Amino acid sequence: DAAAAEMTQTQSTLKADPRASLDPQVLEGMYVMDAHMAANKIVLTRELLTSPGNGRQYSSSVNNNYSYTSFRQSLHTMIATGAANQTFYIGHSSVENGRAYGLVNIAAFLAMSVEDSIMQGSCDEVNSDLVGGKLPISNACGQYGRTYHEMTCPAGEEQYVCEVDPTMRMVANDIDGQATGQSGSGSSGGQEVPPPKPFYCGPMTDYDGYTGHWDYVSSTEFVHPPAENAMGKTNVEGCCWWGRGSIQIRGICAYGKLNYFLGKRAADEGRPSMYPDVDFCRDPQAVCSHDKYPDIKWIAGMFRWITEIQTYNAEGSAAEEEGGEAVAGFNYMQRLVDFVDGGLQDWSFVHGVSGIVTQGCHDPPCIEGAEFDGASRMKTFRKTLKLLGLAVKDSTATGRRLGESNNR
Repeated sequence: DAAAAEMTQTQSTLKADPRASLDPQVLEGMYVMDAHMAANKIVLTRELLTSPGNGRQYSSSVNNNYSYTSFRQSLHTMIATGAANQTFYIGHSSVENGRAYGLVNIAAFLAMSVEDSIMQGSCDEVNSDLVGGKLPISNACGQYGRTYHEMTCPAGEEQYVCEVDPTMRMVANDIDGQATGQSGSGSSGGQEVPPPKPFYCGPMTDYDGYTGHWDYVSSTEFVHPPAENAMGKTNVEGCCWWGRGSIQIRGICAYGKLNYFLGKRAADEGRPSMYPDVDFCRDPQAVCSHDKYPDIKWIAGMFRWITEIQTYNAEGSAAEEEGGEAVAGFNYMQRLVDFVDGGLQDWSFVHGVSGIVTQGCHDPPCIEGAEFDGASRMKTFRKTLKLLGLAVKDSTATGRRLGESNNR
């Protein structure tokens, strides 16, 4: 059947890969994950990996195509090889619920990917932060309270950061399909509207020193008058660091880390590199647009997942003032275990994960001016768990569990 065929393919792929001398426990875990995903491949593709804007199984653009095959291959890579001394966690068989931990980790990653990029029909971040009722073109520099070219690395990690080059030029991919009315999208009532113009960046000499805003009615950029984004930026010089990838990475620190561990800098400094000919500091658009490596969009998202989400461990804090609320701590791996062992019922787990992915903290809001789409992410996570055959009790249709036939 499909599950057996994909397990055989996994074994063949790993045998052909000299890097993949895996612990038998890890290899067995990959077989288990493959079996679950293969059993539900069709429904996963239809329900998760399809942009609602294009209404097709896959995006019409290879650069926006989040296919099941590419996801599976990228997952194998990040399980077997990983980066920055981290690998994608798939649980273990030595304890009760051990493999369920891995499946829920995959479900959480997929759900956040759907919300970050797949449902937008775009590998690139979409212009969505309304300022004064308009969508500034300079949102390429940062949206919802952030300025991407100023997102430097914390103390002790300064060596990773990319240098901002004001002469850098690049353009995001076209957005696939239609943007539909939702909060922050500039439309209403679910009515289909043309997607906004893709982000671009370049020196001020390219466009008379300032940029305008996107007009949905005419589907054009209005250059006059200049339009400020929420942080007061009226041009896109040095602003090539917008979000990209399945779970989007943003800013000069994030791209610098990607380059240091997976890109050209790793190769130049004599370390293993998945993409030795890709300089993510000189070409961050390679995440979405590289002809040779279309899987980078998945790998970049998984890189962020294993280095920022799986490793997330924040201590709690006392109430700042009398009558205020204390903030509980959040250790991702422990909360993952607790969520599974508790019967997939404590939805504060996905609330925290959603906050980490969107704002960098488990108790949003933690960025002034940022929106938090926690309800939508929770809904998608619940749906993903069910599509992977995990027992979540609600009315949503589920996928097949291991051992079940097609005729239930």
